[in-house]
Amino acid sequence: MGISGIVLMWILFNPISALLGALSLLSYAFIYTPIKRISPLAVFVGAFPGAVPPLIGWAAATGSIGEMAIILFVIQFMWQFRISGQLHGWHLMIIKGLVFNYCLQFQAKQSICFSCVDVHYFFNSN
Repeated sequence: MGISGIVLMWILFNPISALLGALSLLSYAFIYTPIKRISPLAVFVGAFPGAVPPLIGWAAATGSIGEMAIILFVIQFMWQFRISGQLHGWHLMIIKGLVFNYCLQFQAKQSICFSCVDVHYFFNSN
């Protein structure tokens, strides 16, 4: 199913979106899935395939990856940590102390806020 989707993206849209889709699929299936059972780094590794869909959509629509696509990727990438924290209660992070957990959540919120400010400035600077 995944391979047929990549082939369809290549044929119907463009090679960039297909390659991004393949990269996302492969990193999810062969990097994230095995590592989630053995390491808390799975949250970081899994944030990549979780954040690639905006890049795929942008590439499919425009045929390239522009600044806005990167901004959307960063927003989605940082949001993955927030979502993962809510779903798992940061149990994947096997590090002593609550301070680290709060720091991660604050960092995710702060990054999303700054990313939104960047998007607002980008659209209103012209």
